[in-house]
Amino acid sequence: MSRPSIIPRKKAERPAGGLLETLGRLVVFRLLGGLRHGSPTLVEQGQPFTFGEPLTQAPLQATVTVHHPGFYRSLLLAGSRGLGEAYVAGWWSADDLTKVIRLLTRNLPLLEDSLGRWVRLASPFYRLLQLPFRNTLAGSRSNIAAHYDLGNDFYALFLDETLTYSCGIFEREDSTLKEASLAKYDRICRKLDLKPGDRVLEIGSGTGQHAVYFGAALPHLTWQTSDLAATHAGIRAWLAEACRPNVLPPMTLDVLDRGTWPTARFDAVFSANTLHIMSWPAVCACFDLIGCALATGGTLAIYGPFNYGGAYTAESNARFDAWLKARDPTSGIRDFEAVDALARAHGLRLTRDVSMPANNRTLVWVREDAPA
Repeated sequence: MSRPSIIPRKKAERPAGGLLETLGRLVVFRLLGGLRHGSPTLVEQGQPFTFGEPLTQAPLQATVTVHHPGFYRSLLLAGSRGLGEAYVAGWWSADDLTKVIRLLTRNLPLLEDSLGRWVRLASPFYRLLQLPFRNTLAGSRSNIAAHYDLGNDFYALFLDETLTYSCGIFEREDSTLKEASLAKYDRICRKLDLKPGDRVLEIGSGTGQHAVYFGAALPHLTWQTSDLAATHAGIRAWLAEACRPNVLPPMTLDVLDRGTWPTARFDAVFSANTLHIMSWPAVCACFDLIGCALATGGTLAIYGPFNYGGAYTAESNARFDAWLKARDPTSGIRDFEAVDALARAHGLRLTRDVSMPANNRTLVWVREDAPA
């Protein structure tokens, strides 16, 4: 089979832009010229270029119109994330966005291999551009507000009634998104082995969605929410709507600031999707905090992705880790063995390692010695 041609063959006038835009355009055109599934058309300054399969043979067709040369720079520096950011910026549009995503998905192995190499080469430039947004204490507050304090009306546009924005467990082919979200929460609840009257500290409550569900599912517990102060408004909004008397207002907690650590002991500690967004020193500090806060016989449960034997458990986790490191080089998916070593150093014994959807795990430890 001959290499698909670009239509029309005459050279288009190069759009305005700098070196990165020019290089990005060359990379994108070369990449699209190698597609084997579908037929995308790229429109530049009114001139269409068609790639991939011949139009008469391609069941999947989509048209992308480039409105700004920054589209190419964004793709070159940040790959799929850059594609999304360029769309939000209005630098490109599509006649059918769903078809564009389907077309990209059909060609994902080629795109990841070819574009991924350029993204890795360009990552030093991207990191320079991200310096103003790095996760210092002040930067973290700003980033949290920008990414999470968007209001429930926004999340309700694409989530179910629980507003759960992580994975779910689809126990039946016809399970709804809400049923899948509740099934995930139920599985976590069953692994916690909590008793009536237990007090639970949640580290990194985020929006407060976990606390609201667990508070309703486990009314015999007292659930203490916590996070950086910048997240408290969102958590309080969730709690006000849920009206769960056993879920307490958020306490300010920064694992790197011992002055914010709780002095009380808890029967259990829970944290979801936190270790991979922390730096490794922050992960170590988090376990120091757990060592101080968890009572003897207490349970620690941590949910999120982990590597085993230094290897990713799935290709999607490798992509997620690359995305994490692009936004913050100190973050990343943690090795199970290193995390378990931290836990054992604080008298914790692993009792369960439970498979969860989307290549996540729920790790459960029990505290066997008395806190120092």
